[in-house]
Amino acid sequence: MMEFVGFAFTKIYAERFFENTDKSKIETSLNLTSIEEIFPKADSKKDSILKVSFKYEINYSEGVAKIEIQGNLFISLEKSFAEEILKKWEKKNLSDSFKLPVFNTIMHKSNIKSLQIEDELGLLPHFQLPSLSLSKKDELHN
Repeated sequence: MMEFVGFAFTKIYAERFFENTDKSKIETSLNLTSIEEIFPKADSKKDSILKVSFKYEINYSEGVAKIEIQGNLFISLEKSFAEEILKKWEKKNLSDSFKLPVFNTIMHKSNIKSLQIEDELGLLPHFQLPSLSLSKKDELHN
């Protein structure tokens, strides 16, 4: 079983070079940069802690802006599963059952931080935020 036991940003870089335009194309990327065992879990001889390092980038086209976030996700898991993950990482062949929850957790934390940065720099959000609107029926009654 895999349990997320920690998360930390190690680098947050953001810069707006020009005024934002509605025509700006926004591209995001998320890459795992390393996976390593940092130490066995103290209270168990069967568990390990893996440190998964990542780099998350948001690039606005036309050189408008760039946001880069780096950090680490710490995962507790059975020693045999940790060894399997490390072997697969060396071959760059991680399973989807491992990558999916890892990427979702990183994206969740990084998207929140990115939205905060985008707001402070006056940039358009890198994804469509939910919003409420009136239905046609409600518009006619007002």
